[in-house]
Amino acid sequence: MELGSLLKIEDGSESRVPSDQLASIISHVLRKQITGRAAKTLLTTKFDGDARPVEQIIADEDMLLRPLSRQEYIELAQKLLEEKADMVKDIVEKQQHKKVKWFVGQMMARGAEGTVEPGTAEAVLRELLQLPPIDQQ
Repeated sequence: MELGSLLKIEDGSESRVPSDQLASIISHVLRKQITGRAAKTLLTTKFDGDARPVEQIIADEDMLLRPLSRQEYIELAQKLLEEKADMVKDIVEKQQHKKVKWFVGQMMARGAEGTVEPGTAEAVLRELLQLPPIDQQ
């Protein structure tokens, strides 16, 4: 989708991001070596004409995923839950479980780039809120 939008905006040719480089970006995301946000940045960088291989850009720009430890996830989640006690009440008492996604977004925004994985963040939040895991809904 990102490539399509770049092509529409720039009216460029598909050769601006060679297929092997696009495949490399996708492969890094699927192997959870980079985040989706890092992949978008890589795609734009390649589209803008950067000739370096994807692996080199990842290394040069320090884009490798460095997930938080379980304890760091818990600490970040607890801090957010304490700050937004009213939302916690809505989630727990009013069963507004979709609000958990807001907390996931906040964890991703507050964590350093390449450190917070959305699935892990949601699992930790659900555990702290004593909600059923995602797969048990």
